[in-house]
Amino acid sequence: MHTHLMPYAGYNQFYLTSDSKNTGSDDPEFWSKEAYRERLAVAPLTLAVGTDTYGKVPVDIEVLDSPSHLPFDDWDHVVEASISIASGVLEVSGCPDPETLARIEVVPGVYVARVFCRGLSEFPDDGGSYNGDSYLIQLWRGDHTNRTVLKRFERVTA
Repeated sequence: MHTHLMPYAGYNQFYLTSDSKNTGSDDPEFWSKEAYRERLAVAPLTLAVGTDTYGKVPVDIEVLDSPSHLPFDDWDHVVEASISIASGVLEVSGCPDPETLARIEVVPGVYVARVFCRGLSEFPDDGGSYNGDSYLIQLWRGDHTNRTVLKRFERVTA
């Protein structure tokens, strides 16, 4: 299953959640220094992807039958973590508007979400212009896993 959308990434983030009323994003540790650096905030029912663009950004979401084998060569940053989708519905929304842009039905359970980022910049946008970044999120059923960076993009600005 493949879904393409353009969430508004206000505050340089968009959300994937299985419970839009209980995201866990109000926890002060949700966007910790580590989460910012690794471009992924994690709560049991919610993932928030950190973007370079403060505005609409292209996102593709694929639900797979087995773990991804997509090479990392064409991507600047790759990070993964698990998310519980006990409801059987993954909702995608922008920020700060919590309106659901897509509802993706899946078999209820724990999923690994691998987030591929490309077009990242030394100078992320902070004013509403598209910065050239795009995102692919691949999900498959799996075991609980902590946030893990598989390929890291580092800014080298002084």
